[in-house]
Amino acid sequence: MAERGRRTAVTNESRRARIAAESDSTRLRRLAKDDPSIAEVLQQLVDTVKQAATSFKTCALLAGSSMPQAQHHERELDHIVLELECAALIK
Repeated sequence: MAERGRRTAVTNESRRARIAAESDSTRLRRLAKDDPSIAEVLQQLVDTVKQAATSFKTCALLAGSSMPQAQHHERELDHIVLELECAALIK
């Protein structure tokens, strides 16, 4: 019985190590591939972030020079959208 407990502990440790080593995008792709409900929620998240990015770009355009870092933030938002879309598309 103790041997089985040690094997379970080793298995759990190796699983945790493997998961910790995964990048966020890899983990999202794996989860979306394994569970259709996660893929659906991920697509909703993509749509929401796209709307937020569009709203931010509009606000930044209206704010003009009072938002000097706006372009940097826009690129970051575009990168987030791209990562989420890639994870959502892989099935």
